[in-house]
Amino acid sequence: MATASGLTRFDGTTFKTFLPDPTDSTSIFTELTSKLLLAKNEKQLWVGTFYGLSVMDLETEKFQNYQFENYQRRDSLSTKVLTRILCIEEDKHGGIWAGTYSDGFFRYIPEQDTFKNYHFPQEKVAPHFPVKRNIDHGLSLLQDRFSDTIMWAGTTAGLLKINTRTDSISWYLYPQKEEKRFTDQNAIRSIYQDKKGLLYLSSWYAGVTVFDPKTKVFSPLPIRNEDAAARAEILEFLSAPIGELTTKNDSTFFISGINGLLTYDVEKKIGLRLQKNDIKKKIFYGIKYQDRQNRVWHKAGNGVHVFNPLTQQFIQYDFDHLNAENFGYTFHFPIKPGSSKLNILAGTSTGIYSIDLKKRQWETFSVDKKYFHPGGAFRPSSYSLAPDGTWTICDRFNIYQYDEQFKSFTPLYVPKIYRDKDYRFLCWDKSERLWIGLHKNGLLRWTPKTNSWNHFKEELTDGHPTVLPNRITKLFEDSQNNLWITRQGGFSIYKSQQDTFYNFLNSINPDNSFAPIAEFAEDQQGRMWISSSGGNLGYALVSNPEKGIVRKFDLQALGGIIRFYKMRADQAGTLWGINKDKLIQIVATGDSLQINAHSLLYGIKDYDDIFGFEILPDGRMVFGGYNKFWLADPKLFLKNPETAKPYLTGISVLQEPLKTNTPVHLVQSLSLGYAENFFSFDFSSISFSQGRENQFRYRLKNFDDKWAAPQKRRFANFTNVPSGDYIFELQVANNEGIWNEAIFQLPVHIATPWWRTAWFWSFFTLGVLGIAYLIYQWRIDQVRKEERLKSSYEKQLADVKMSALRAQMNPHFIFNSLNSIEFYIMNNEQEKAVDYLGRFSRLIRLILQNSKTPQIPLKDELEALKIYMEMESIRFGHLFDYEVKASRGLLQENLVIPPMLIQPYVENAIWHGLRQKQEKAGKIHLDLSKNNGHLICIIEDNGIGREAARKLKSKSAAKRKSFGMKITSDRLNMLNKLNHSNASVKVIDLKNDQGIAIGTRVELTIPIHLNKLES
Repeated sequence: MATASGLTRFDGTTFKTFLPDPTDSTSIFTELTSKLLLAKNEKQLWVGTFYGLSVMDLETEKFQNYQFENYQRRDSLSTKVLTRILCIEEDKHGGIWAGTYSDGFFRYIPEQDTFKNYHFPQEKVAPHFPVKRNIDHGLSLLQDRFSDTIMWAGTTAGLLKINTRTDSISWYLYPQKEEKRFTDQNAIRSIYQDKKGLLYLSSWYAGVTVFDPKTKVFSPLPIRNEDAAARAEILEFLSAPIGELTTKNDSTFFISGINGLLTYDVEKKIGLRLQKNDIKKKIFYGIKYQDRQNRVWHKAGNGVHVFNPLTQQFIQYDFDHLNAENFGYTFHFPIKPGSSKLNILAGTSTGIYSIDLKKRQWETFSVDKKYFHPGGAFRPSSYSLAPDGTWTICDRFNIYQYDEQFKSFTPLYVPKIYRDKDYRFLCWDKSERLWIGLHKNGLLRWTPKTNSWNHFKEELTDGHPTVLPNRITKLFEDSQNNLWITRQGGFSIYKSQQDTFYNFLNSINPDNSFAPIAEFAEDQQGRMWISSSGGNLGYALVSNPEKGIVRKFDLQALGGIIRFYKMRADQAGTLWGINKDKLIQIVATGDSLQINAHSLLYGIKDYDDIFGFEILPDGRMVFGGYNKFWLADPKLFLKNPETAKPYLTGISVLQEPLKTNTPVHLVQSLSLGYAENFFSFDFSSISFSQGRENQFRYRLKNFDDKWAAPQKRRFANFTNVPSGDYIFELQVANNEGIWNEAIFQLPVHIATPWWRTAWFWSFFTLGVLGIAYLIYQWRIDQVRKEERLKSSYEKQLADVKMSALRAQMNPHFIFNSLNSIEFYIMNNEQEKAVDYLGRFSRLIRLILQNSKTPQIPLKDELEALKIYMEMESIRFGHLFDYEVKASRGLLQENLVIPPMLIQPYVENAIWHGLRQKQEKAGKIHLDLSKNNGHLICIIEDNGIGREAARKLKSKSAAKRKSFGMKITSDRLNMLNKLNHSNASVKVIDLKNDQGIAIGTRVELTIPIHLNKLES
């Protein structure tokens, strides 16, 4: 729906409005929308606005916006350019046309994403109008019925014929002598073309004009109705503003005007039906759009109105104007066979109301106020048609005879002994006797032929002192002249031929009775159907009534009916009753029941207030309400053919709306983290016929495969859903209970915590096994080395010490690396943990390789060192950068050095210098050079310096220093002793000119040897 508050989408129950978003170029440009056109491909919605033309991609809900100025498309959009779209039309080739407020007409060319403009020269128009009329003001468009190249366009200054093949435009004016008539007549608001090619043009205050394209002649719409009054009424209707002209069929079309709706026959040239608006009652007629289910949509001053044939099955008749001062709940509808006059007996009224159902004319017979109840109204409780054709009517205190032909209303004489007995129900039997049900005192019977009165009381007790003949509320005579009587605790039967009563009380004979009894109805098979207000249904045999109820049915098990009341049988013996919001039909075949339900919502809005229900002699049904009743023909009952289509309106995760750039109903799958296992879905359905009565069921497949019970609730919650893959399934049934076989499905994936994944445990297991193997292999190597060093005590002792030092160094480094892995695990950084574990495995392999020999190539040492610095840089969030430089000519493959000598100083620079630095600008420089058989290694950082590190007194840092730095110092001393070398280390504090520490430099001198390959 195009509104001044945005483009609004309606699914039958809920609205969604599309508004402009200044931050989103794909949103609609303005909320001021005026016209709509759904493209034939049903993938695009064209929207006319006050600032141009917008097209919505229905699959993505994204908009492309266009604006026009000076007969061409603008390159940019501006709210200062008012180019209101007044009409949109699609031609037979899929081309989109738009009529604008001041720039004529545009045709969209999709191949070039541009528009072609059509407008007639204004200077040719001006001389014909005393007051300026803008021919570029495009009001209406219609493609010619017989030519693909002709487009008819209505303007405020006449009719245009646009030929797209020749790009020529012809202009036609309807000449009029009167100036106002001339201007009004040529403002063409809508165009309709009949099968003969004639054009019908609606105008402002000038009715409808007929234009013949062959003769180029205009003429008024002919109105040839024979009834002069009807013709005058139609002409008056046409003198007001006329809007839409809408096709009904090949011979008729609808004329929607400001005062109502006219159906016009183009062949007979007559107005078939004129329906006028009633503003006071908020009744409006008109056609703006007709959908696929033949529903008619119309806009009026107070909103949008819809005419749904499905909901017009019950015709409402009001008599507020006759009984405005009373609360007229309608129970009774006296009507004689063959008559069209229906009498209304309202619970509180001023008399008897009647309506001629053919002429729809009301009459009132006012009852003398002396017969009113103390409350000040006439309150009839029952009626029956007397043998002489008059109506016998009772209230609680009197019985009356009403002759509707002569309009007489007289009390029936009742002997004093039987007066004021609280009369509740009347029934004339075929023996011309009047039976009167009393509230607390049994039955009365009056026989007019002998003017005798009988009172039956003890006959209804069967001698039981606790049984009372109370509450006689219904009397029913069957085809065998037996009288069936409702009473407190059960029912009774008067068998006419034997002049005998049979009593069936639920407390005494529960097998052939039930209580309380509500209604009787006889079918054509001689079965007397008996219903109770408690929801029971059964039947007795008219031919053998003394057996009572011989068959009972569980309606809830058969059709889900808890209870129904006001049971009646039609002429075919089919049972009908009312159950809450449904009309229940029960067809009995043998001992099987077929139960059908017809929604009362198909025309009765306030179904909770239904008091009376009768089936008229002609088969129609009448339902009573407050000062109104409804009439329906069951032969014309329709079922709702619409299949409701479910869709999502919202997704929430952890009680927060899902953040997505895709419209919710277009989301194809849902992927959630392992902690996002609390989620919910909001949903609705596309259904325009009783959509609020739709029922939904859903399930999360692989979590709970059972469907949730059908309900009207429109959301589903799921909590504590384990990791895994699921499918959310949603199904909807319309108000008739017909399920859409197409099930909406949305795949849902909930991730597994990374520490529970198979790959994590695989890597972890491999790591533990690798470390265990490393320790085992290292121990084997140590034992072997000890055996080899026994030949020389001094050297053996030194080698044992060196081996011990390396044994301390390797686990120390491994410990630090495992700390890094533990850090990422504890912080739930899955990808970093995987990356770090891969680097760790590579580093362990190098350590294992380098630990096997006392001397390793410099290249291998640097490779392990680089991996270590990469690992530390990653773990500390790239706190520092590092740079390794080797002097030219330094052959890293051919020089060998003791392993793991440089790393502790790099580690010390990271942990004590750079780690404590506040800003992320750390740097480690590693310079390598060769001098006199020694490797000169300079490790320089720009950390906080040793003095500041000592002040921090980090307990962990102190332990690291005593463990790593001391071992390396001892190793250097042992190397000097063993190899008679002069390995040394020198630590220098770096300061700037102001004496502020700017880092630390370590100068390490290591004896080197040539690889055996080089020698």
